[in-house]
Amino acid sequence: AIATGLDKSQIIVHNGPHVILLIGGRRSGKTSILWQILLGRLKEAGEAVLCDFHAIVPRIKKDEDFPLEIGKAILINQNFQCFEQDFWTDDGTSWTVRLQRLIQNCLEAIQPRRLIILCDEFDALEERFMASILSLESLLWVKQTLNQPVYFVMTGSHEFREEHIRSVFGAVSQNKPIHELTLSDALALIEKPVVN
Repeated sequence: AIATGLDKSQIIVHNGPHVILLIGGRRSGKTSILWQILLGRLKEAGEAVLCDFHAIVPRIKKDEDFPLEIGKAILINQNFQCFEQDFWTDDGTSWTVRLQRLIQNCLEAIQPRRLIILCDEFDALEERFMASILSLESLLWVKQTLNQPVYFVMTGSHEFREEHIRSVFGAVSQNKPIHELTLSDALALIEKPVVN
């Protein structure tokens, strides 16, 4: 189940929708899939960065905090640390503009590969929209990136519910349910492990 999804994900990243939503219950393996991608499972297809929304969301108090936090997550990637000074230099532009510039710099540095933004537990972000802490303005940077070779792999326990998130990500997304492995699936993985 999980292994099959990963084997097919390289095709999805190359030809499929820009947003892949992995839906499943707690401890079903969603975050493990993100970590496999982060650790190089799709290295030929793209460069991955991880945005842990459980850690990021408590720091978001207003719209501009969201692109700031995404930029900080991108800059953790060693290949993108050379863009830190440009991102942090206060040139009078908003964090949204600086994030868009950072993403463009990253894409130029890794071309022809894609930028894969891994968003763990997007449900936490929905809470900020429902509490009116975030508005659609905080997602302006996303709309621009969806026209570029930027892909999002997001995890959550349900499909997009909040209107703001659904309006931006929903039309270009593909849902992939993640289920617990059956006994026969588990035995198959033990006897024939997933090939890297």
